[in-house]
Amino acid sequence: EMCVKQPFSYTESQVQAVLKSDSKKLDEKQIDAIKNALNYRVSAIVGAAGTGKTQTAAKLTQILAAIGKTSIVLAPSAIAAQQAAKKVGEGKYATIHRFARILPEEEDMGEYGTNVAGTGELLQSSVIICDEMTMADICTFSSLLHAIKENNDVHLVLIGDPAQLPSIGPSGFFQQIDGSKIENLPVAKLTTIYRSSGGGDYA
Repeated sequence: EMCVKQPFSYTESQVQAVLKSDSKKLDEKQIDAIKNALNYRVSAIVGAAGTGKTQTAAKLTQILAAIGKTSIVLAPSAIAAQQAAKKVGEGKYATIHRFARILPEEEDMGEYGTNVAGTGELLQSSVIICDEMTMADICTFSSLLHAIKENNDVHLVLIGDPAQLPSIGPSGFFQQIDGSKIENLPVAKLTTIYRSSGGGDYA
């Protein structure tokens, strides 16, 4: 069972020290998203473009570093993973396929394939931040879950915009997560638009 409450060891003062470290203030829902990531094994951050998903993830990685935890950024494509990692300020990134060792010929959703062990070095991260999850199909998501299921200490943070075009493969799972009320799978819905017409880093 992956949807469980499983808090990291941290203090509120550690969190607040990072939140107050610069002029970019997070709103209540963004802070809730961070607390969810710290306290639950699986959580989701949902929001349209400009609602601060990237900024929230960036603060999360800073807080994780402050409490002695590590993170990695994943995305369905290499370009998306690299861009997300750069914006978040996290040096470690990979595609979901590389992380979960998904091979082109495997269609078993990870249950029986070689990917079930995950990629050793990458799998050592405390928190896996998965961006652009609306682009991932259900087979890729299933393989990811199988790759990390044996690591009971890892936390998984799913980030996406349900309004984006879905994957060309079997998809829609992220939209279902957005609309569901799964016990111990908290969903932080960011609704305030911060990005101005001139751009910005509150993606």
